[in-house]
Amino acid sequence: MSLGIGLDLTIGGAGVFGPTFSPADLEPFLWLKADEGVVESGNDVSQWTDQSANGNNLVQAAGANQPLYTAANSDFNGKPTVDFNGSSHFLRSGALSSSLTDTTTFITFYVNSIAVNGDTIITSEVTNSKRLFYGTGGNRDGVLRNAGSSNILNTVINNTYTFMYQFDGTTLRKRTNGGAVATVSFASDTINEIGLGYSIGLGGRYSDFDIAEFIVYNKVLTTDEIEDVFNYTNVKYAIY
Repeated sequence: MSLGIGLDLTIGGAGVFGPTFSPADLEPFLWLKADEGVVESGNDVSQWTDQSANGNNLVQAAGANQPLYTAANSDFNGKPTVDFNGSSHFLRSGALSSSLTDTTTFITFYVNSIAVNGDTIITSEVTNSKRLFYGTGGNRDGVLRNAGSSNILNTVINNTYTFMYQFDGTTLRKRTNGGAVATVSFASDTINEIGLGYSIGLGGRYSDFDIAEFIVYNKVLTTDEIEDVFNYTNVKYAIY
């Protein structure tokens, strides 16, 4: 917003006065956003093009498994989303440009329905070592799970959320919509592949959800940097 006196009051991660923050400022490893880079035909999405400089695109060649593109989703402030049906839709990266160890990940999404045994939103590794999934039984709402073990961190999901989880080699940290941080010890692992909408290792557990943005950093962001990303998604999608 301009006052006509040479001042810029753009609101962004840097504060009221200053340039607008972009996730690109922190050099993401993978950045998917539904308002750019979605390759679709008749609303069927065959590729979601990585907006980082690393070429970590998520793809789906089979028409029956392609998620759908929505140009204006009212749950996301009228912004576009990529929508997964919970029965057949998924995207997969193939081998990433490099392996991931320490990471900070953000996902802005809305879960439409959940299954008793858990549906996978994000999965990594063919061994299914790390998953973010949802279920109606056994306190499974918004669970981060490691190597088939018991639930790690959970939070109830029933609205539009930006969910952040960060791993530094020994500790997993989770925040939802800029809220309080929850932590737990977590087994170290290397991520070589990422999927959305199903479990790579189990070959199923599809999820019924809409996603507007997915950002992965191959480093542990500072508290201020995390706040910048949360502010960016909140302003863009009017979440909280």
